[in-house]
Amino acid sequence: MAKDSPDGMVGMSVVEVGVRSCWSFIMFADYRPAKGPDRRIYIESGVEVQPPGAACPGETLESQCAAMVPLVGRTVESVHVSDAGRLTICFAGDVQLIVFGDWPDDPRGSMSPRPWEVVPEFGRS
Repeated sequence: MAKDSPDGMVGMSVVEVGVRSCWSFIMFADYRPAKGPDRRIYIESGVEVQPPGAACPGETLESQCAAMVPLVGRTVESVHVSDAGRLTICFAGDVQLIVFGDWPDDPRGSMSPRPWEVVPEFGRS
């Protein structure tokens, strides 16, 4: 799995949401038999949890965390990244987390701000 890739997240469960430095994050743990590393997604842009009314859109660090709290304990059913970089994670019970933003069209790659980033959490079980 490459950094920034949500591949392999289907079947993982949300175990934590919070703020680290100046980013909100959502932490996923893998409880499957062929367990992979836990993953943390750092969020640089706005989020929304759907269906409407599940939580308000998150535009500040505090409101992003509040919007994502109802996801704790939910299992990932599918993950989609649009060509532009919008991340949609679908959970059991017809609930979605949408991370807004576009990947920068910039040859500097990782030097450009990105709307989200997946980081494997090795050493955690």
